Amino acid sequence: MTTERDKQAMACQICGRPICANTGLIAHHGYQRPHLQGWQTQSCFGARKRPYEYQREALGEYIEMVERELHRLREMLKAVQQDRQAVGVEWVEYKGMAKANHFVEVTASTFADVRAAHEGAFIRIGARSFEECKRREVIQREGKIRGLEQEKEEQSKRYRAWNLTHMWVGGRWVATTTAKAK
Repeated sequence: MTTERDKQAMACQICGRPICANTGLIAHHGYQRPHLQGWQTQSCFGARKRPYEYQREALGEYIEMVERELHRLREMLKAVQQDRQAVGVEWVEYKGMAKANHFVEVTASTFADVRAAHEGAFIRIGARSFEECKRREVIQREGKIRGLEQEKEEQSKRYRAWNLTHMWVGGRWVATTTAKAK
């Protein structure tokens, strides 16, 4: 059964999902980025913005934000590859029902001491050498970059394909053919 609220659902500029827009703005909602291991934001960048059928301004801003993040990630990757930035090592320990996340940074010069301090964990995760840790870090960062590049490409296609299909008239969304006829 379609409710009146369902009829007022419009596409979010960012995630493209049909979201209630009965106030003229897309309702608050989260956004699961499809290319970043299912990571979800607390609030989609398109929340509280006009829907995609009416506007693409937030989508353009989002694409610019992704471009800035890509630049930042590429610079960080380059710094890791050139040994100008420490490499992160992560592991999880379970004690009964408790879960503890651990993270340390290592460089070529600190690896031996840090590994000695956390030897059991480093053995469990296979962190045998600094080069191995660095290789994992590079692979992880390259994966994030590829995911964001794909996100940018998909969002850029949506940006270029946009056209006005609805107007906010009398407190509700109306298809532009209907809005123009009034």
